[in-house]
Amino acid sequence: MEHFSYDPHSYDGKAEAFFYGQHKSALSIFRSPNTDNIKGVGLHKHPDCDDIDILIEGAMLFSNDGKRFHRVQAPAVVANLKGTPHCLINLDNSIVKMYGLRSPFRGGVKAYSGESQKTSKIYKLNNYQKGANDLFESEHTKAIFYKDVREIPFYKDGEDIILINLGDESIHIEGVELKKSDVLKNWKHKIKLKIENNELLVLKTKGLS
Repeated sequence: MEHFSYDPHSYDGKAEAFFYGQHKSALSIFRSPNTDNIKGVGLHKHPDCDDIDILIEGAMLFSNDGKRFHRVQAPAVVANLKGTPHCLINLDNSIVKMYGLRSPFRGGVKAYSGESQKTSKIYKLNNYQKGANDLFESEHTKAIFYKDVREIPFYKDGEDIILINLGDESIHIEGVELKKSDVLKNWKHKIKLKIENNELLVLKTKGLS
C-alpha cells in the first residue's frame, strides 16, 4: 500500500503531484489560491478521459458553460465524465483544497459555451446515509462513498484503487495513520476500521490502457 499526505506546499508552488498506476490514472493536488495565485481553471474538456474533482475543503464555483455557475461546498465529488465541458473558480480567495483524478491520464482541450449537452454530476457527500453509497460508474471510473463503516472490502489485483479520508478524524490502517485528506493507494485484502464515524471515498480506475 502507498500512503500520501495532502501537502501542496511541498511541490514548488505548483500545488500538484501525481500517482501513476498500472492503468495510467493520475491523482493531482489543487489548492486555491496557491503561490502562483491560481484561482481556477478555464472552460475545457477531456475527450479521452474522465476528470473527477474531489473537494475536501472550502467551496468552489463549477460550470459546464462558463456562464452559469453552481457553488459546491466540501465534501463533494464533481464527476466530469469523458467529453464534458467544465470549469471552476474560487472567487472569494478563501482556502480551497481539492484533488483531481484523470482516468486515464490524458490531456484536455479548450471547450466552448454551448458546444455540448453533457453536464457534470455533483455529489454532495453530507447528504448520504451510513454504509456503502455507489456514486457513479463510467467506462473508466467507479466511485463509492463509505460512511460510518467497519471495513472496506477487497478489490481485485491489477485494479488501481485510491481511498481518500474525507472525515475529520484520523484513521489507522495497518499501522498507517490517515489524517483528513490523506490517500491510501491499492490494497490486497479487507481493511478493518476501528472507528465508525468515518467518511471514505474509494475511486477505482478500470479497463485503462
